[in-house]
Amino acid sequence: MFTVTPTYKLLLAQESLLLTQIVQQIGQALSLSITGWRYVGIGQNPTYQLYVKGEVQPRYLLKIPTRKGYPSVANLRVCYNLLRQSGIGDYRIVYHSTGSEIVPYGFFVQPWLVGTALDPSVANTGDFVWLSDFLAVLKQVHSIEMSAFGYLADGPQYESLQEYFLSMDEVIDHSFGQVLALGASIWDLERLDITTRGFLRTIFATVRQLAQQIQSPVRPVLLHGDMLPSNLLYTANGPMLIDWDECRAGWWGYEIARTLYYYPSAELLRFCLDHYDPGLLSKAEIRIGIQLEHVRQSLRELCISTFNVTDRTQARTKVRQYEAKILSYLR
Repeated sequence: MFTVTPTYKLLLAQESLLLTQIVQQIGQALSLSITGWRYVGIGQNPTYQLYVKGEVQPRYLLKIPTRKGYPSVANLRVCYNLLRQSGIGDYRIVYHSTGSEIVPYGFFVQPWLVGTALDPSVANTGDFVWLSDFLAVLKQVHSIEMSAFGYLADGPQYESLQEYFLSMDEVIDHSFGQVLALGASIWDLERLDITTRGFLRTIFATVRQLAQQIQSPVRPVLLHGDMLPSNLLYTANGPMLIDWDECRAGWWGYEIARTLYYYPSAELLRFCLDHYDPGLLSKAEIRIGIQLEHVRQSLRELCISTFNVTDRTQARTKVRQYEAKILSYLR
């Protein structure tokens, strides 16, 4: 139902030629002799270590986006500047190409951070040592105050947490960046009779009722946005966070909400609240905020389930599954 820009796939047969062209362009721009690369990508976007002539350790990280505008380099630049100004790591984009002559959505280069990342499976072991370390670093990140809730560079911003939740449909529409055709909205699914009649109106009315129960003042802070074990790197200078593709400005509880969405665990929630609660919201308000973030994420996935789907019956079948999930969150 939604037309989106195609996902780019880097074919193995093309890899050597494309990487040769990319490293030549980077080498010329940085006045360096880049002599090799090694694939290390485990996420949505192909990622490589880049090696400079005469050096044993990788010097840079190269990321090739598979979707238009994701990650947003503009957001990353704002985020990295704030982190460096606060003395939190050497995060920089040293080179960025927006051209499509080699790969359709360009690429960007950052310094390679040397360290050991955690095994993602540790999140399911019940051992929260990794989470304790993650929260310790996040406390530093969250000391960076922002002027509004929302996006750092690409997208709307909101004066309060309540306004952010009250504008959830707009937040969802803008969350797809340049991937979704300009002007498309989640409300199109109701107009096209894909969602159950009245479902979106009911959901957003309930969201508004819950949002109005969050009365405590909350200051917006810089967020990492992806509190997962594989994004914690143990370095010689202590733990650091990597993969800032989901960075934004918001309330600290967003970090917990996103983690709980992928690793549902009452113990994990209790651990987070016991080890990191700045006291700006009551426990009840925190739980409402997490509940609303899970609704937002599920509504976003509901939209994604219709990307490039042209058969309405197929689209309705996919959407019904998410409708049931969203209703369960609101119960």
